[in-house]
Amino acid sequence: MGKDTSEATARDARYKFLRGVMKKHGADKIITAHHQDDVFESMVINMIRGTGARGLNPMSGSPDILRPLNHKTKKDLVSYAKDHDLEWREDSTNTDEKYLRNYVRLNIVQKLEPARSKLLELQKSVDGIYHDLDMRILTLLPKQNVLSRTWFVGLPYSVQKEIIRAWLTRCGVVDLDKATIERIVIACKTLPINKQIDISGKLWLKSEKQNLLITSK
Repeated sequence: MGKDTSEATARDARYKFLRGVMKKHGADKIITAHHQDDVFESMVINMIRGTGARGLNPMSGSPDILRPLNHKTKKDLVSYAKDHDLEWREDSTNTDEKYLRNYVRLNIVQKLEPARSKLLELQKSVDGIYHDLDMRILTLLPKQNVLSRTWFVGLPYSVQKEIIRAWLTRCGVVDLDKATIERIVIACKTLPINKQIDISGKLWLKSEKQNLLITSK
């Protein structure tokens, strides 16, 4: 991928590679080095995107990924590396403000530092709520990319949105926002039989007589 590759495309490629390695070696989880600053930045980005309360829990929804450093700040990690003579590597694109995350980090997050502790306390509270909700939703979802249309249509709208968010996440869709989830919920209920619509540029939602499918392009 070139230097102008979008953040979402690069992230998709990374996780696709990591999941391939995980499958190849029979591993159970992927472990990342995301830290507290990443969580805080993602919360701000999600608020900008209008993801609602779900956006305050930005590092959830992927049961195959562990992030053991979420409680540590970047400053903590840099200090640890220095104290133990470890080489710290900084991505050369981290100062390029054409990427939303960098713009947020350099122009917004610093101004929110006085409220960081309170916002992170809120995040922990929301995390507990949505963790329980996610576990319950996962038990309702099929393990494949097929969803019963009859069953889905009978659910309350608020539950439908959570089901679609979890289903799309399981199928590898990232950067879900409120508009995308609502668009797919409506499509699941109204898409004519044997028709399909684009979900993310790589995946399609297809309607059958009794089922909904997510397929590759």
